[in-house]
Amino acid sequence: MRTAQGRLVPAAETPWMRAREVWIHAVDLGNGGSFVDFPPDFLDALMTDITGLWQRKSQGPALLLRSGDRDAEYRVDIDGATPHVVRGSTVDLARWLSGRGSGDLKAEGGELPELGRWL
Repeated sequence: MRTAQGRLVPAAETPWMRAREVWIHAVDLGNGGSFVDFPPDFLDALMTDITGLWQRKSQGPALLLRSGDRDAEYRVDIDGATPHVVRGSTVDLARWLSGRGSGDLKAEGGELPELGRWL
């Protein structure tokens, strides 16, 4: 299959891509859905998906994301860059990474860094 961005993907990725679109765009509709409603395993997969994409593309900023409600860290390593350390709930981290607000996130040493598009 070819995505809207022109990337060729195996058909086996289709269920994940569809689930991601349905859950995130349900929030975008503004009908009361929230990232709080996302299943925990889905949030973990979304965090891995977004940070993995940025890592593969070497797309900054460098990040070290620490979830306060899970024993998990997510990284985007950029050669030579000191990562911005950001702490918060997995819900707030996923919302921020997907470009839908920052909730109660805290960046060590200052403001949250500006993020690029992930899709």
